[in-house]
This record gives sequence, C-alpha cells and structure tokens, in this order.
Amino acid sequence: MMTGVRCYRSAPQRCNYLPDRQATSIFIDPAYPLDSTLYSQLCAQGFRRSGRHVYRPDCPGCQACIPLRVDIRRHAASRSQRRVITHNTDLEIRQCPGTLNEEQFQLMQRYLAGQHPHGGMNQLSHQQCEDFLFTTGIVTRCAEFRLQGTLLAVAVSDVVDDGLSAVYTFYDPAYRARGLGTLAILHHIDRCRREGRDWLYLGYWIKDSRKMNYKTGFRPCQLWDGQRWQETPDL
Repeated sequence: MMTGVRCYRSAPQRCNYLPDRQATSIFIDPAYPLDSTLYSQLCAQGFRRSGRHVYRPDCPGCQACIPLRVDIRRHAASRSQRRVITHNTDLEIRQCPGTLNEEQFQLMQRYLAGQHPHGGMNQLSHQQCEDFLFTTGIVTRCAEFRLQGTLLAVAVSDVVDDGLSAVYTFYDPAYRARGLGTLAILHHIDRCRREGRDWLYLGYWIKDSRKMNYKTGFRPCQLWDGQRWQETPDL
C-alpha cells in the first residue's frame, strides 16, 4: 500500500458475484487529490476505479477477487477471438469525447436492462451513469462501435502510465451474438499495442463467477497476489 494515502474499509454487504459470501473493500479517501500518476500507481497494486471511488476488494476469509492484467507484448488472439474479429469487420470504431451523450445513455440503459436487470444500475440517472464512467484528473477514453451509423457498443478505458485500464463496456443486447464485449477488449489490446503500452488492466478475475472468469481467456495474463504480479499459465 502507498504511504501517505488514507484508506477506508467499507461495511460488509452481500457479494454481487458470490451470493453466499459477504464483501468488503478498501477505498482510497475520496477527498485525496486523484490524478493519472497516483491512479497508475494504484492500478499497479490491484486497485480499480468506479466513478471517483478507487477501491480494492479486501474480504476476510476470501481472496476470490484477483486483479488481472493482459500482457500486450505477448498476447495472441485465440481462435474464438479471431472469429469475433472476423464477424465484426463491418463495424466502424470511432473515438469520442469523455462524456456520456444521450444516445450512449439510452444504449447503456438497454444493456443494463437486458444483461443486468437486477444489478441496481438500471435505476441510475443520466448524470449518475456519466459520473460512474468518467472522473476528473484521469485521462479517460471512449470508443464507439457502429454498424452503418447505428451505435452498437461503447467501451470506456483509463490511460495509466504502463497501459490502459478497462472501465466499462456496454452494448445493444440485440447484437449479443456478435461478441461485442470480447471485441471491446480486443480493441483495447490493439490500442495498447499500437501505442507501445505494456498492459491492459481488466479488473478482477473470479474463478467461480461466470460473469468474471472469462478474463483469463486473454493470454498471457498476470494475477496480483497481494505483493506482486504473477503469470498464470495453468488456469
């Protein structure tokens, strides 16, 4: 943990990924000035951002949430990932400002209603969704995926010193078969490679959660063990 940065522990609550368990997190003091340099250091220690809040799971008796990052220099797309790329060659990818416009907000609402109807986020207002995706002091990128002008997906990522940190991706559930979530990660990987960045941080891998265990499909990858990053060839 970095010295000089005050942290708080959240109260226990029901885990969103392993419902039979209680979850707690360590949060960086939200009053502490957050910039790209500090956030880069925190990412390298397994922290993640949700809006202005930077946190890391810290649950007594459970270490299921493990930070994961993809090794960009050595990554090679799997056969299924190459199929996703081929299936989506008709899409146009546009870079857009770090704000949430009305078209993107409506897409996010459809995604949350279709993919996470009981997650609570589909009750958020436009401003609350924008605050969840973007924050001041950090360089955040937004990529749109369009089919003949129609917005199908949006992928948001933060720029850190040694790579990109994926923030959130949402897409039209009617086009789920295109593998747009996978395509968004492959886009981040390609962007890192073209810019000479070493790592793509994908948040937390949870082996026993179907929502979160897909991340080790992007190889080679490393997991944070609380002290250092370790490559995991046998997952």
